[in-house]
Amino acid sequence: MTRSKNQLLVATVLSAVAFLSLATAVAFRLTQPFDTTALLRIHSGATPYWDSFFITITQFGGSIIVTIASILILGVLLLLKKRRKAVFFSLVMVGMLLLNILFKDLIGRHRPDAAGWLIPETGMSFPSGHATAVMALGLALCILLWNTSWRWAAVGCATAYIAVVSFSRLYLGVHYPSDIVGGWLLSIAWVSAVVLIVRLPYRHVAKVNEP
Repeated sequence: MTRSKNQLLVATVLSAVAFLSLATAVAFRLTQPFDTTALLRIHSGATPYWDSFFITITQFGGSIIVTIASILILGVLLLLKKRRKAVFFSLVMVGMLLLNILFKDLIGRHRPDAAGWLIPETGMSFPSGHATAVMALGLALCILLWNTSWRWAAVGCATAYIAVVSFSRLYLGVHYPSDIVGGWLLSIAWVSAVVLIVRLPYRHVAKVNEP
């Protein structure tokens, strides 16, 4: 096994173990004191301006925009005849959705007190669907663009996208911090695993003749 594959395997195992450990802690309410305190501190700085800003920003991690973006990216990959990359991206996004639904049902954590919500929400809280989606999308794009001139632009945009959308869920009061971290860890584990499963040569993604 090459060094890069070893690193991916380590990333997959570590992030999966970290996610399962956090999920267990959440299920037994061990994170509740920290989560509640952190939300109160975040909400103490709320203003009408930031309310409007984060209500808008959070939409960019919602199902509609993530689905549209995913379809466009998949379409571009298919037009460029990047079949393996298209399979990789499809597995990342579909698997991310199914895993998020599965663990929401398994953990069954309720959202924070609805009195603090700035937007209406439904469903369970852990892991955050928005955090899971934006991390999966951001990581997938970084991998697809890693050996192109867009590498660092992709990393910078993905980092900002993940951070701002994820924080919006805390500011709006619909998730706990551990929900966000759980979503990130779940996506890191899944994306790393898919790279190994598909055998995507991510160190050579710029090659024109890649299947």
